Amino acid sequence: FWQETKEVRAQLTPEQHAQLREYARRMFVRCGVADFARMDFRMDRHGHIKVMDVNPNCWVGGKYRMMAGWAGYEDWSDVL
Repeated sequence: FWQETKEVRAQLTPEQHAQLREYARRMFVRCGVADFARMDFRMDRHGHIKVMDVNPNCWVGGKYRMMAGWAGYEDWSDVL
Protein backbone atom coordinates (compact mmCIF):
# COMPACT_ATOMS: atom_id res chain seq x y z
CA PHE A 1 0.00 0.00 0.00
CA TRP A 2 2.69 2.50 0.96
CA GLN A 3 4.33 2.13 -2.45
CA GLU A 4 1.10 3.30 -4.10
CA THR A 5 0.83 6.43 -1.96
CA LYS A 6 1.53 9.65 -3.84
CA GLU A 7 2.54 12.95 -2.29
CA VAL A 8 1.01 16.09 -3.71
CA ARG A 9 1.80 19.69 -2.92
CA ALA A 10 -1.04 21.26 -0.97
CA GLN A 11 -2.77 24.29 -2.41
CA LEU A 12 -3.31 26.28 0.79
CA THR A 13 -4.99 29.59 1.36
CA PRO A 14 -2.98 32.12 3.38
CA GLU A 15 -5.31 31.40 6.32
CA GLN A 16 -4.73 27.63 6.12
CA HIS A 17 -0.97 28.16 5.88
CA ALA A 18 -1.05 30.40 8.96
CA GLN A 19 -3.13 27.81 10.82
CA LEU A 20 -0.65 25.03 9.97
CA ARG A 21 2.25 27.14 11.18
CA GLU A 22 0.44 27.91 14.44
CA TYR A 23 -0.48 24.23 15.01
CA ALA A 24 3.14 23.21 14.38
CA ARG A 25 4.44 25.88 16.76
CA ARG A 26 2.00 24.83 19.50
CA MET A 27 2.76 21.11 19.12
CA PHE A 28 6.51 21.80 19.14
CA VAL A 29 6.17 23.59 22.49
CA ARG A 30 3.59 21.23 24.04
CA CYS A 31 5.58 18.11 23.14
CA GLY A 32 8.82 19.61 24.44
CA VAL A 33 10.62 19.09 21.15
CA ALA A 34 14.15 20.49 20.77
CA ASP A 35 16.00 21.50 17.62
CA PHE A 36 13.75 20.07 14.89
CA ALA A 37 10.81 17.75 14.34
CA ARG A 38 8.51 16.61 11.59
CA MET A 39 4.82 17.38 11.93
CA ASP A 40 2.32 15.40 9.89
CA PHE A 41 -1.06 16.95 9.16
CA ARG A 42 -4.13 15.90 7.21
CA MET A 43 -6.90 18.08 5.86
CA ASP A 44 -10.38 16.86 5.08
CA ARG A 45 -12.44 17.97 2.11
CA HIS A 46 -13.95 20.76 4.23
CA GLY A 47 -10.54 22.27 5.00
CA HIS A 48 -10.37 21.11 8.63
CA ILE A 49 -6.74 20.50 9.61
CA LYS A 50 -5.79 17.71 12.03
CA VAL A 51 -2.41 16.95 13.57
CA MET A 52 -1.55 13.32 12.83
CA ASP A 53 1.96 12.94 14.23
CA VAL A 54 4.78 14.81 15.92
CA ASN A 55 8.07 13.06 15.24
CA PRO A 56 11.04 14.52 17.16
CA ASN A 57 13.43 11.86 15.87
CA CYS A 58 12.87 12.06 12.14
CA TRP A 59 15.33 11.23 9.39
CA VAL A 60 16.16 14.28 7.25
CA GLY A 61 16.39 12.46 3.91
CA GLY A 62 13.78 11.08 1.54
CA LYS A 63 10.40 12.81 1.71
CA TYR A 64 11.79 15.48 4.02
CA ARG A 65 14.08 16.63 1.23
CA MET A 66 11.22 16.65 -1.26
CA MET A 67 9.06 18.78 1.04
CA ALA A 68 11.97 21.14 1.72
CA GLY A 69 12.40 21.56 -2.02
CA TRP A 70 8.74 22.50 -2.31
CA ALA A 71 9.36 25.11 0.39
CA GLY A 72 12.22 26.61 -1.62
CA TYR A 73 15.22 24.97 0.04
CA GLU A 74 17.38 23.52 -2.70
CA ASP A 75 20.93 22.81 -1.53
CA TRP A 76 21.14 20.61 1.58
CA SER A 77 24.73 19.50 1.04
CA ASP A 78 26.05 21.74 3.81
CA VAL A 79 23.34 20.64 6.23
CA LEU A 80 23.28 16.86 5.80
